[in-house]
Amino acid sequence: MLKTGNNRPAFREYAIFFHDEMEIKNKDGETPTDPHTGMPNGTMAISYRAEPMRNREPLDPIEDVLTGEDISMSSWVYGDPAPPLPKAYVGDPAKFRLIHGGIKETHVFHLHNHQWRLEPDDPNSTIIDSISISPQECYTLDILYGAGSLNRTIGDVIFHCHLYPHFMEGMWTLWRIFDRLQDGSGVYPDGTAIQALMPLKDRPAPPVKDTDHPGYPNNYSFSGWTTSGITAANTASISINMPPNSVSLRANFTYVGPGPNPTPTPSRDSDSGGSGSSKRDAEPIVNPRPATMAEALAAYNAALKTAKETGGDTVKPSL
Repeated sequence: MLKTGNNRPAFREYAIFFHDEMEIKNKDGETPTDPHTGMPNGTMAISYRAEPMRNREPLDPIEDVLTGEDISMSSWVYGDPAPPLPKAYVGDPAKFRLIHGGIKETHVFHLHNHQWRLEPDDPNSTIIDSISISPQECYTLDILYGAGSLNRTIGDVIFHCHLYPHFMEGMWTLWRIFDRLQDGSGVYPDGTAIQALMPLKDRPAPPVKDTDHPGYPNNYSFSGWTTSGITAANTASISINMPPNSVSLRANFTYVGPGPNPTPTPSRDSDSGGSGSSKRDAEPIVNPRPATMAEALAAYNAALKTAKETGGDTVKPSL
């Protein structure tokens, strides 16, 4: 919602409801269970919707490969979470109206990448990024520097209950921050339409998209990777950048047929100049097709594993 009046600057306003534990049954009419323990699993919601981690199990059972918190909250891998996703343009003034509608549970609201003053009207107030909220309480969080904060973050910023059992049971979602005008004509990488987002009337309109500046989320293209530092255009390969003066890795996929299960085959190209350096060509690509995010992550993890085994530095993709 856009708010303005009395000649005050417009801002984006979001009402966020926290709840007590919800009485939920799964699609079979049974109480949900924790996949790790087999015990009954609760469900915690934001604004009447929940995204429990039991719905986002690892894509691969191998440790450190497509697993854990690294990607469990990624919309690119699992889709958007069920609770509402507030949206803004980077720099938009924004206020969260945080409301606890329950009578039992205390929660801790935590917003990543952003801060606000504990006392909004006191310039000397403590600056925080988390706040406890008990039943029937409410707060206004006037976000400092607006959406994206001082470093002008774009993309998906998570907020959640910082009591981890509540987080794990579904009490989290994302604040989506765009850097280019969304006029309703764009689509996400999976083809879903991006809803138009009206700019605030007293702020300069966001720049329009162009070929060189498609803006978030289209600066991440998985059907011909163009993201800086990563190339996989129609070869289903991903190049992993390494820090200077260390090994560099390229992980490729080799297909033995058109099936959906590629095998990452990392190769090591040592350019450190040290003794024992070696260079091996990547495996050839058979029946190439565009890499999916899951395949790219498999390549990344394979490269990371090789780096650890060979004494290389930690792999950091240049996204």
